[in-house]
Amino acid sequence: APDPSASASSMTAELATLETAHAALSSGNPARALSILDDYASRFPHASMAPEATVLRIDALTRAGDPSAAKRVADAFLVTNPQSPYAARIRSLVGETNP
Repeated sequence: APDPSASASSMTAELATLETAHAALSSGNPARALSILDDYASRFPHASMAPEATVLRIDALTRAGDPSAAKRVADAFLVTNPQSPYAARIRSLVGETNP
């Protein structure tokens, strides 16, 4: 059986990492945010907060001036998660207005 304290510890670490990426993005450093998100993906291969990380990645790619990469990540997410609560936000980040 999974250890609940290990799960809570992992969730706390995930959240802290995503908050750091968000702070980098908010301070105008999308490259740093992407680096943090790359670290997040390698540290948490089965992340509980993967959808949130994907939204941050799309936003960071857009702000970093790579709209084609942002679109690829967005399209991949939306294909597998079309009803996600994040779908509208993701579409707006890549300039789509309709599902």
